[in-house]
Amino acid sequence: MLLRLALRRERVTLPLTVVVLVTTFAVTIASVSTAYGTQADRDDAAATLGTNAAFRVLLGPLRNTQSVASVSQWRIGLFMLVVVGVLAAMTVVRHTRKEEEAERLELVRAAPVGALAPLAAGTVVATILSVVTTAGMAGALAAVSEAPGDGAGVVAVGVQYLAMGLAGAGLGAVGAQVATLSRTANTIAVLVLVAGYALRGVGDVQDGLEWLRWLSPSAGPRRWTRSVRTRTRPPC
Repeated sequence: MLLRLALRRERVTLPLTVVVLVTTFAVTIASVSTAYGTQADRDDAAATLGTNAAFRVLLGPLRNTQSVASVSQWRIGLFMLVVVGVLAAMTVVRHTRKEEEAERLELVRAAPVGALAPLAAGTVVATILSVVTTAGMAGALAAVSEAPGDGAGVVAVGVQYLAMGLAGAGLGAVGAQVATLSRTANTIAVLVLVAGYALRGVGDVQDGLEWLRWLSPSAGPRRWTRSVRTRTRPPC
């Protein structure tokens, strides 16, 4: 019953969120396809943008340039990871602590409803958001996959988006339990996710601190499907 009510309340917000996220992702892929459509263009980007410290902090290292899909994931993938996690966390908080703060949850609990039912309903809605968004983004990447092994890379990226969404839902659930205000619960989840993003950035630019990536859920796959190898001629 609570899940049906939660889905009814999200009948506009959830589809609109998914459409905005997937459209943003697809537009970025289209722009990358236009700007870096050839292998030479992508290699030039790796030699210039990929070595820039600011880009490495924001986007991570550009190690794989074998396709538009791999460069597109570098261009927007890490940012979208954090966004999916944050939105999943806020969804859980919206159906738990926010409802209690508005005094609507007390009316629900007056009925024969389990104590954890609101939390379960909010988590299921956040999971649906994560799954549908992941499917849309993976589909957009699959549409521009062209190199051998890109299919496995799309699957790996999709799993990471889903895992981040579930992690965000978990953070939202924890924040809703320890905070008395919905704003505080959202802040806790956002700070944890942003801190992980920052740790990943430090690990990507500072030699000797690569281990920080392992502490961040937004570190991203270290490999897309295969590394780009530079061929060298043997000495004459």
